[in-house]
Formats: sequence, structure tokens, C-alpha cells
Amino acid sequence: MICNDEYILLHANQTFHLFDKNFKLIRSNKTSKINENDLKDLNWCDDLNSFIILTRKDVYFVNPLTIQLNLIENFKIKNFRDEYISCSYSNERFYLIKYQYDTKFYSLEQYQFPSFRFQNKFSIVNLIKKNFSIQNGFSNEHFIEEILSMKHFQNRLLILMKISYQWFIFVFDLFDQPIYSTRILVEEKSRLIVLNPLNQLILYNESLSNSFLQISIRCKEDQQLYFEDLSKGFIDFHGQLRSIALCGLTNLILLVDHALLLYKL
Repeated sequence: MICNDEYILLHANQTFHLFDKNFKLIRSNKTSKINENDLKDLNWCDDLNSFIILTRKDVYFVNPLTIQLNLIENFKIKNFRDEYISCSYSNERFYLIKYQYDTKFYSLEQYQFPSFRFQNKFSIVNLIKKNFSIQNGFSNEHFIEEILSMKHFQNRLLILMKISYQWFIFVFDLFDQPIYSTRILVEEKSRLIVLNPLNQLILYNESLSNSFLQISIRCKEDQQLYFEDLSKGFIDFHGQLRSIALCGLTNLILLVDHALLLYKL
């Protein structure tokens, strides 16, 4: 599920459904089926007035007026060993995380936005190693066990990944190339949402039915990020929490079982 200020785009039963902010169904796209296991990431893009849909092998635009899927040809993966993991964008760049099965290699691809012209490709493990691995003793070339999601926040990339059996949010400052800045330990495998207007992160565990984690983000005078005021948001959902999306400045839309709920921050 993903939201903007007007619409909620929901993927269910291999189909995309568009709702307004009052939870009224507007239309469904029953012609373009995407399997749940193939769907990797959803973004709303203000600059293009479109949703960006990422699957294991493709990237699509979705216009909210039609919710038809339009394939972006230059992102189509032809190598069966590769797949996309997550995507995010800034006003100038579009980012993709790609995974290669046989080498267990995670790469970060950088494209010009909104033309989607390829700019650069980075090894994520090498980006971390330059400032992190030496003092922390990581020497294994493939110590990244899993990457789940990526978000852009104030000229930084936040990547949720598993290293040495623990989950972290790694923060990269964006210059000519991403530079590792800091990390925050996450208790368990979670989904990551960035709330830019409130400078907060929301994380939720799909296996839990009644909790999510709300993290405040602060910026020091030297522009370094730090995290504080970690608190558990708690509500009895009476069902399984399946997805969360930001709607407006202070509203969270919760998908619980087969119901949409509004949660005020």
C-alpha cells in the first residue's frame, strides 16, 4: 500500500485498487496482474504525478487517473540471476537496489531523475566497508545477509539490512557517491517508512498484530543525523497489521486484515 495526499493505492489479490482518502473505492486495474511475491516496492512521485511500482524484474509508472501500468523499458531485467529489491528517488536521482543470486551481491544503481539515464553503480558492501568494516572487524566480502527496503530522506539514503544476524538501518549521505554515515539497531525484521514532514521513521513487523516503532530523527549542528525518543506505538488492531502508509502530514493509513484504518500521529 502507498498513499499521497489524495489517493490510496492498494495491491491485493494480484490487482491494484485505488481509493480516495475517505476510503471510497474509485477504480481497480484487473487487466495487469502482479503476483504478491513479485511486488517489491511502491513509491509516490510528486514530480511525475505518478506512482512508481517496483517488481522483481521491472519498474512501472501508474497514473492515478487510470491506474494502468506503464513499463519503463530501460529498467527491464533480462538476467534471470538478478532481481530488484527496493527503490527510492530525490529531486535529482533515482535509486535502485539490485540483488544477484549466484554471487549474493547487492548493488546500488543511480540514475538521473526524471530522465532515468544511468549514472553509476556501487557495491553496497564496499560503501559500508570504507568507513565501517575495519574498526568493527567485518572482513567477509558478503557479510550482508539481507536487504529489505530503502528510503530517501533529506539528501540521505536509509537502507534496512541484516548483518551478522542483526537488523540495522544504515544511513548514507549523498554526494557524488553515497558515503556511510551512521546506523541504528532494529530489534527485528521490519518494514520501513520515512515520514519527512515530521522527521520520523515508522517501522512495523508484519508478523505482529498490534505494534509499530516510532523513531524521531534529529540533525546536529554539523548536519549529522542522530536518533532519539524511541517509543512503541500500540493499539489493539484485532487482526494482522499488513501494511502502513503515510497520508498527508500526520495521518497513517493502516491495512489490518481486509480493513483500512486511520491512525492519527
